[in-house]
Amino acid sequence: MVDYRRTRGTAYDLNLCQAAIAKGNVNRLPKPTQPPKTVKGLKRKHQLLSPILKRLFGEYVRPYVPKLLLAMLFMVLSAAATAGMAKCLQPVIDEIFIRRNGDALVPLALLVLVIFIVKGLSGFGETTVLNGVGQRVVTDIQSRLFKHLVYADLKLYFELSSGEMMSRITHDVALLRTTVSNAVTNLGKDFLTLVALIGVMFYQDPRLAWVTFIVFPLSVFPILWIGRRVRSYARKSQEGMGSWTVFLEEIFQGTRLIRSYNMEDYACARGRNLLQDLVRLNLKSTRARALSHPILEILGGVAVVAVILFEGHQVIHGQQTAGTFVSFVASVLLAYEPLKRLAQLNAHLQEGVAAAVRVFELLDRPNTLREGTQILKVTQGEIVFDDVSFSYPSRSTQPALSHITLQAQKGQKIGIVGPSGSGKSTLVNLFLRFFDPDQGQILIDGQPLTNLTFSSLRDAIALVSQDIVLFDDTIAANIAQGRPGASAAQIEDAAHRAHAHAFIMSFPQGYQTWVGQNGTQLSGGQRQRLAIARAILKNAPILVLDEATSALDLTSEKAIRATLAELSRGPTTLVITHRLNTLRDADWIYVLVDGQIVQSGSFSQLEQHAGAFKKLLEAQSVGAPENLSGEDVSPSQPSKADNQ
Repeated sequence: MVDYRRTRGTAYDLNLCQAAIAKGNVNRLPKPTQPPKTVKGLKRKHQLLSPILKRLFGEYVRPYVPKLLLAMLFMVLSAAATAGMAKCLQPVIDEIFIRRNGDALVPLALLVLVIFIVKGLSGFGETTVLNGVGQRVVTDIQSRLFKHLVYADLKLYFELSSGEMMSRITHDVALLRTTVSNAVTNLGKDFLTLVALIGVMFYQDPRLAWVTFIVFPLSVFPILWIGRRVRSYARKSQEGMGSWTVFLEEIFQGTRLIRSYNMEDYACARGRNLLQDLVRLNLKSTRARALSHPILEILGGVAVVAVILFEGHQVIHGQQTAGTFVSFVASVLLAYEPLKRLAQLNAHLQEGVAAAVRVFELLDRPNTLREGTQILKVTQGEIVFDDVSFSYPSRSTQPALSHITLQAQKGQKIGIVGPSGSGKSTLVNLFLRFFDPDQGQILIDGQPLTNLTFSSLRDAIALVSQDIVLFDDTIAANIAQGRPGASAAQIEDAAHRAHAHAFIMSFPQGYQTWVGQNGTQLSGGQRQRLAIARAILKNAPILVLDEATSALDLTSEKAIRATLAELSRGPTTLVITHRLNTLRDADWIYVLVDGQIVQSGSFSQLEQHAGAFKKLLEAQSVGAPENLSGEDVSPSQPSKADNQ
């Protein structure tokens, strides 16, 4: 048995898991199937360093150039102060310790104090400005990415799990902030500081300055190699973080399933394995990034030794003063840290590029659904499916719907029934234009859905689905989503008509009760009634009831059935249900099996005629399982009487 709780998420083979747990092999468990982690069709140019950084800085950092210029001013002051500290050592040593000039003591002390004050204040200004820019850049990217995901085709949600997308919008974007901050700091402050200190060195002794920096270019080649390794590990680590987020989401959502199948050991073992993989990748990345440290340490040691030998020889023979020697050595030592950070900049950039590629993959994902330009004008509410066929992406070759032709006249109540997996919900997805048909077209009052704007189409449809979505807000706010700006009286009236007012008022805060994430504070039936109240408040000309009473017990269903009947009198109504007795007052019923209409007619016609509908009705009356596929269903087309 496989638990396919979410088609785009993890599928656990429960039998294999339990067998492994029973044998005590919790460390060698079958791995769950994973959704694709990358969007296909990524352009090769995104694998290059410069185009990614050019886009990142061009699109998201450029608006903050004035603030960056202010940060650069602080960096210039900080670099000048650092170089001034090294230069000040020469007069301090020569005038105070060598010549013992008392008159120079106070001025030099004040000069050193001023240098430290300038360095401290400039460092504060630079840090606050850059952090502010980094936070704003992250906010801009996250806002744009979030908006793109909200408006993205549902096809994307079949290719990437929600946990994977959460990882990209949080973890990967956070890495981009670090990249921006490190890049600006290293290229700005560290580079300017290094230039200033090199200037001091050349001022003190040009020949020795050239000798000192001959060895450092040798470090470029291993550092570039390190950067490539870091980028590879960073990409794998970010994908691993996405897998960990997906796993957490699965575990938290499936906690009841895990306990009911005694899968606690399995969940813990899988979590431990994922975390160990993350640790392994992070350690590899850390080791690769840390390789630059010993390289620079050794080269720095060689440079310092060369300075000591050369400058020491000149001081001993009176060709150089002790102050110049100390100032030069101090400049070399002070230049070491910014040089080391600049050497590590490539590794940081590679991590940021790996994160940027994953973020831009989503941002560059084009929407396959093209919004029309016409505004839907509902005059009759007539619905037509004209030879519609559809297959889900990345699924089996068998179509979800095949050559569907149906019609609903003004004010009619049309039932759509069939066993699980017959394509009922797919029909709703196409009608709301979450997808476009592969073949045929859908029309409302003769207007093809592909010609309509999304907002005008969905404003005309009120949906009550079996997949109830409530936001972490108050009861009143969740009902008011049916009509933004509705008054408290209108919200309460809708709740009354949905038979929800009584249980709402049983809460101490009434309509201001917070429902929790996805309505966790409410029962399934209570959530369903709020969804119905939301649809009642919307008062749209077309009503879609997709298993609208599936979460209700029989008593609650009977109580609300009259309300649904009253609600469906005015609008054209599509009722998708497995409870056939609720369709006795339907004007017409279509029976779906394996994505095809095998029967159609009124309730009385269908219950008298041998076929899929009658088998389903008989199965429900005796509590037998649905089994309408295979040889029990005739592959022939429905008779003329069936379609009358």
